[in-house]
Amino acid sequence: KNWDKGIWAWQIPGTISKSETTAKNFTLTRKWKMFDVTSTVKWDDTTVVKQGTTLKTAADLTNGQSVRVFGSWNAIGKFIFAKTIKISE
Repeated sequence: KNWDKGIWAWQIPGTISKSETTAKNFTLTRKWKMFDVTSTVKWDDTTVVKQGTTLKTAADLTNGQSVRVFGSWNAIGKFIFAKTIKISE
């Protein structure tokens, strides 16, 4: 098979900042060793947002929230496309 090396599955914990509900993206910041690493996370209408077992919407995503993003890395656009976003309880 020919696998697209530009797309990898990710599961990344972090904190939301610069949330843009209209543009459907936010910045995810996570600690890596001694550094803060940031990534852009994008989503669409098929992305599932949950808190525990409760379904939420993208409107429930706010700056400062801890989340875990499940999705794929887009090497060309340099962003994470979220399939599921879990808000920490």
